[in-house]
Amino acid sequence: VICLSINASLRFAFSAIFVAIMVAVSSLCANAQSFSTDAKRTYKPTKEVKKEAKKYEKDGWKVAFGSMPMAEQMQRAIYFQNEVDGNGQAKYAIGRGQTTAEYIDAARLQAMEFARLQIANQLETELTAEAKNVFGNEQGEQVTSVMQTSVGGRSMVTQKLSQTIVVTEIQRELPNGLKEVQITIAADRSQVLKAAKKAIREELKKRGNDIVEELDKKGWE
Repeated sequence: VICLSINASLRFAFSAIFVAIMVAVSSLCANAQSFSTDAKRTYKPTKEVKKEAKKYEKDGWKVAFGSMPMAEQMQRAIYFQNEVDGNGQAKYAIGRGQTTAEYIDAARLQAMEFARLQIANQLETELTAEAKNVFGNEQGEQVTSVMQTSVGGRSMVTQKLSQTIVVTEIQRELPNGLKEVQITIAADRSQVLKAAKKAIREELKKRGNDIVEELDKKGWE
C-alpha cells in the first residue's frame, strides 16, 4: 500500500512539472537583471564568423534597424552556446525559430514561439532524465508518460518565456513577398530548473503530500 501511495504521489508531482517551470520562468523574468552582463557585452567576430555573416547577407538576410551587426550577433550566439557553469554543464538553454509570414511582426512572433517551445522541450527532457536517474526507470517511465501528455502545460511554459535574451535576430524578404525571420533565444538553465523544483516542492507541501520526504531522501532539490 505504501509503494502504491508513493507511485501515485510521484505521478501527481511530475504532472505538475510544466506548471512549475512556468512559475520558474516567471521568476526568472522578474529577475532579468541577472542577464545584463551577457546581454549587453560586445562580441568581436572572428574571420570565420565574418565570412559566415557575409554568406547570410548575400542570401538577403539583414538585421533589424538599430540591432547589433550580424557578425557580432553570430559571435554572441557562439558564446551562449558554449558557456558552461561551475559544474561544466551548459549555462544556457538555447531555442531557435525560423518562419515566414506576410508581415515581419507576424513572422517574428511565430519564430519566437518556436524558439520558446524548443526551450520548453529541452527542460522537459532534462527533468525527465533526472527523474529517471533519481527515482528509477519504472517510476521515471511514468513521469515521461505524464509529461508527454501535458501539451497544455508546455504551451503555458512557452507563453512565459517572453523575457529571455534574444541572442540573434535576422530577417529577409523572399521573392514571393513573404517575410522570413530567424531568432535565437537563451534562458538561464540552472535558474529555471532550480526554481521549477522549488515550485514543485512548495506545491506538494501545500497539499500535505508525503512525497516531499521522498524528494528530500533522494536529493531532489
